[in-house]
Amino acid sequence: MSQQLEICAGRICVRPGAGITAANIQALAARTGARELHASAKRLRPPEAGAGLFAAPQFETDAALVAELVALLNHRQHGRCTPAR
Repeated sequence: MSQQLEICAGRICVRPGAGITAANIQALAARTGARELHASAKRLRPPEAGAGLFAAPQFETDAALVAELVALLNHRQHGRCTPAR
């Protein structure tokens, strides 16, 4: 991944993703040199009352987890992609 980012030389932004969590985001960013990463940042939503037998697991974006991931990435001062403004 870091080699691909080198080749891109800032012309495009490669966003690694899949399995990114607060526990590994800084190490992944450090190892790849990526400043922007893709994470689902989801949490399991409780089933709706009265769903009965039709209750199915549902996920939604967890704003607190998104904020935590952003804060962890913002601690990194360098990267190969420019943050969107």
